[in-house]
Amino acid sequence: MFVVAFVSIVTLHKLRFPAAWNIDIYGNSLKDIFHAIGTMVLVISFIWLLLRSIDFIATILERKANLTSDFRDNQLIVFFRDFLRSLLALQGS
Repeated sequence: MFVVAFVSIVTLHKLRFPAAWNIDIYGNSLKDIFHAIGTMVLVISFIWLLLRSIDFIATILERKANLTSDFRDNQLIVFFRDFLRSLLALQGS
């Protein structure tokens, strides 16, 4: 999803709009509006990619921790997964 959003934004940036599309909406051109929406989609998809990566790594570590008899490492993995997710949420706001 991130790669698709990135490629779409790059192609929109290089796109030459027809002269009929040179409209100003509240002082912003249509190309600027498309660029802002594309940037917002790119940021959201990148954050989604980071969240999914954190979940994936935590799942792998949790499966390895389930092989041991000690359950403290399971709690540690869940703590760090939630900590990194909340840190990412705080960074975004």
